[in-house]
Amino acid sequence: MESINESCINDADEYAALAQDVMKTYEEMAVKAAVSVNRDTLQMYWSLGEKISSEDTVRRHGTHYIGVAARRLKAELPDRDCFTTTSLGYMRRFYMLYRGVEPEELEALFCLPWSYHKSIIDRCTGDPDKALYYAALALATGMSRDALKTRMDLSFFESAGRPGTELKFRLPEYGSELCNELMLDLADALPSGRRMAKKAREPLKKSLTRFFLYKGLAYIGTDVSARVGERHVCLDLVMYIREMRRSLIVEFVAEAVSSADRETILLHAAALDETRAEGEGETIGLLICRAEDGIYARYVCRTPDILAALPAEEAIEAYLA
Repeated sequence: MESINESCINDADEYAALAQDVMKTYEEMAVKAAVSVNRDTLQMYWSLGEKISSEDTVRRHGTHYIGVAARRLKAELPDRDCFTTTSLGYMRRFYMLYRGVEPEELEALFCLPWSYHKSIIDRCTGDPDKALYYAALALATGMSRDALKTRMDLSFFESAGRPGTELKFRLPEYGSELCNELMLDLADALPSGRRMAKKAREPLKKSLTRFFLYKGLAYIGTDVSARVGERHVCLDLVMYIREMRRSLIVEFVAEAVSSADRETILLHAAALDETRAEGEGETIGLLICRAEDGIYARYVCRTPDILAALPAEEAIEAYLA
């Protein structure tokens, strides 16, 4: 009997180690994916800033070119809100601030979320050394944007009296404030492309509510407002699992579920957990995706073992089909 117990213990240790390895691999993959998308976005902003700043553009289209371009882009891309006059102005200032930096430094700058860059631009215009100091500080420490703004407002650069941390390419640490804000920035930057259109998600939302009510879940509400850092987000559907004493967030995406979608709903779940009552479990996420070949359901949580008490993903998909 003792040998059997020892074997069970060894198996449990091996399973725990395997789960830890898988989780670490997933975390690294999620960060790499987020940084890759962020890099591509900032490279586009950099290219637009360079084009807007060129003497040829100003000579051909005049000083009001940014406003005209913003109106044209709004007409061509009505679902995208990242090409306003203000946003294009930031892209121009972004290019002008860093146009003299080395390629390696520029690659490192592309690791920072756009919201960080706007804060740096507002406080460091015309002073690339100062801007690079704060960008390197944020990347090295993984600090939040608010913490970085505080250091800029307190003139850390002026009072440092020494070179800052070397600015080099580095992946944000998973779970750091910088990493979390990077995920949020990506969610905000591409909301209409990722989020399922309201006309498409409303029938699914009603069907899903009926499905879970039949399973004994209490309905809480739709389009629930939650605060995530400085931002207010709208959660598509929130339900409460009475037997498990935990909430379930449901969000609808228009394409195949990505790692960014998983990280976003985990951040939303964490924000909801900040107000949960004592004794309640962590919030679970559920992503509903409408792909070309059908509808898919994917649970998202940090402790997969608890999902056994919920309806299977396949059962949800069959009901919504």
